[in-house]
Amino acid sequence: MLRVIFTRSKLAAVKVFVMFSIMMFLLTTGFVAVSNAGETSKELKLVMATYLVPSYKGIFPALPRFVDYVNKHGKGIVQIDFYHSGTLLKGKELLSGVQSGTADIIFQTDAYISGTYPMLGAIQLPLLYNSEEERYQKNKLGTPVSHFLREKMKEKGMALLAIGQVPTEYIWTVKKPVRKPSDLKGLRMRVSGKIDSKTVATFDASPVRMPSAEAFMALKRGVVDGIMAYSGTIAGRRLDEVLKYCTIGAFGNMHVLILTPQERWESWPENARKILMEAAKRYEADMYKTCMKYIETLFETRFKDMKVVRLDDKEKSAFKKDLTKTYSWWANMVGKSEGERALKIIRGK
Repeated sequence: MLRVIFTRSKLAAVKVFVMFSIMMFLLTTGFVAVSNAGETSKELKLVMATYLVPSYKGIFPALPRFVDYVNKHGKGIVQIDFYHSGTLLKGKELLSGVQSGTADIIFQTDAYISGTYPMLGAIQLPLLYNSEEERYQKNKLGTPVSHFLREKMKEKGMALLAIGQVPTEYIWTVKKPVRKPSDLKGLRMRVSGKIDSKTVATFDASPVRMPSAEAFMALKRGVVDGIMAYSGTIAGRRLDEVLKYCTIGAFGNMHVLILTPQERWESWPENARKILMEAAKRYEADMYKTCMKYIETLFETRFKDMKVVRLDDKEKSAFKKDLTKTYSWWANMVGKSEGERALKIIRGK
């Protein structure tokens, strides 16, 4: 009888021990789960920078709207503090600044960094697109062009989140209109990047690289005879007060990219990246529509007295014929096979 009582007591003790162990396990795992959930839900705070200023009325509005979308839809997940107008990083400092961690993510024009990432020149080359709409449809997120460039930037350690399309660069001159390549011969043309420099040199003009802030006095004093630029730059820098002629044509293409280091991008939570990519998609469409509307308004109002040259197909072909040298130069610069592959993707071949 005593043996039975002892056995039952021992069994009861074992049961108590097992139940205690289970409770401790549940409490411990529950605590870990709560801790991990707390870590997962910790809000990601990002610093975003650009040198672009609000006076660029066509380009700038899409930038804060990208930030606003993220901050509205990313509450508790991801938030952005936005520093524009070079208040955190100047134009030439943006790339090194985002790489060092001064900023987490940047808006940067591709002309500033195409020397470091020459493959970006694929979408800067002149007269590759028949229209602005075609250019947007070919380059936006989800297209072969976008995928190709994102992969190439990834290889270089940078995540390319978006390609914000700035309207094409036209040729603007002071003393005479430009209707054919020979009209540019001997002219000194202000340009903003390496590809633009090669383009005007192809037409036997002399490229002069200088900040847009210096262009007004350079044109007024005759230091340069013209400029290859986006219409918003002309308005923003009051260059229409000096320039008399505008030749419409896709002589250069500029974009405002959204960039962050690839390693940093991959370290961010998936839900934060999802919100950022949705914002990037909206940003591309917003930039395109806002800029195009702004340019239309400029030519209807502020530029209404500008003498505008609209090239016909035959005149465009004359420029394209000369530009084959520029395409070959660029392809050889990035590696002939990869350069030719990029051009085929853009041309849809």
